[in-house]
Amino acid sequence: MNPSSITNTLPNLLLFTLLFILFTAVGTISHEYGHIFFATILGYQWELHFASMNIIGEEKSELHALLISGGGSIQTMLTGTFGYFMLRKSTYRKVSFSTLDYLWLFLALFWLRQVFNLLNRFSMGVFSGDGIYFGGDETRISSYLELHQGFFSILYGLIGLTICFHTFFFLVKKKDRTLLIASGIIGSLLGFWTWMIQLGPLLLP
Repeated sequence: MNPSSITNTLPNLLLFTLLFILFTAVGTISHEYGHIFFATILGYQWELHFASMNIIGEEKSELHALLISGGGSIQTMLTGTFGYFMLRKSTYRKVSFSTLDYLWLFLALFWLRQVFNLLNRFSMGVFSGDGIYFGGDETRISSYLELHQGFFSILYGLIGLTICFHTFFFLVKKKDRTLLIASGIIGSLLGFWTWMIQLGPLLLP
């Protein structure tokens, strides 16, 4: 790699890292608004926090609880699926990405949330020894439907892994792949720390 390519790569790494940090916060809040959407149309009052939303009072039925719990995942997966198919359509036979293609890319990567949720809780269960390998909205949905507690965590995680793998290794151009994967790893970790630990609790306690 010559010096000019290094010079050009570093600003791009910084730019995409910052975008991943931003989209970590955007993805978290939009996920909560998926819950809020169903809570609102079902007539509930709610409170939004930096990484959760609370219903004021109790759900009136198990169906209501199921819809509200599932709303976050529905929003995340619909957004990710929309971005994925728009990216496939837009980049077919193209040599390089346009600015709009990068937007579709970041929307497609909303599916990373489902992969992270599965791997994070499973690894915590393994290393902590608490025997709890699944958690979050997916576990609640599985319980409501009387399925194995990991059913939706595994299902959504595998779908997300498939979509993200295809996005990075078939839709993203080879010349951009390393930079985007590196910025994704760095930006997602920094985004989690920035929003979940630093800014989020201050802005939306």
